[in-house]
Amino acid sequence: QKVGYYYDHRENRRKFEELTIGTGRSFKKGLDLFTYVGSWGLHLLRANVTKVDFVDQANMQGVVDEHLSLNNFSGKGTFIRSDVFKFLDGAINSGNEYDIIVCDPPAFSKNYKDKKAALKGYEKLYNKIFQIIENGGLLAAASCTQNISMSELDQCVLKAANKIGVSVKLIDTGIQGLDHPISNLDSRSNYIKYLAYKVDRND
Repeated sequence: QKVGYYYDHRENRRKFEELTIGTGRSFKKGLDLFTYVGSWGLHLLRANVTKVDFVDQANMQGVVDEHLSLNNFSGKGTFIRSDVFKFLDGAINSGNEYDIIVCDPPAFSKNYKDKKAALKGYEKLYNKIFQIIENGGLLAAASCTQNISMSELDQCVLKAANKIGVSVKLIDTGIQGLDHPISNLDSRSNYIKYLAYKVDRND
């Protein structure tokens, strides 16, 4: 965490990898939003997703390319340096769709007073994501925001889905690593959240 990398999603990354494999489906186009060093996208490739786009506004090209090479995935991933919201707008306008998407943004809420704006931000983010995910696709919604509960994150996803007119089914959940136990799900110490959905388009 001190260097910007959250190791505490490690079990959730493995869970989503196993979930992806367990569907028995062959996923062609994956998307890792707010990729940082590319961890989620690498797990998609481990789950036999054919190609993954890695998107981040920071210049992580060299890091992501190195990690692809070290894991024998060279040529299977493309890093795109862009603001994620602008990238999503471009994908919507061009009709570019993905069948599996991971979204793990940095904290939208640094303190409790920012919570209302953060909730609107998450809803806006998933509103755009649902416009580019294919019918029957998988979505992993991850968060490292301690001021927003798992239920509140789920409600943001559901509200965005309803506005776009897609149906979502929650198929997996997760919290932080075993070295950071919590007293209950509503505790602010429960800062890592992972929600996986199956998405069905109605259009």
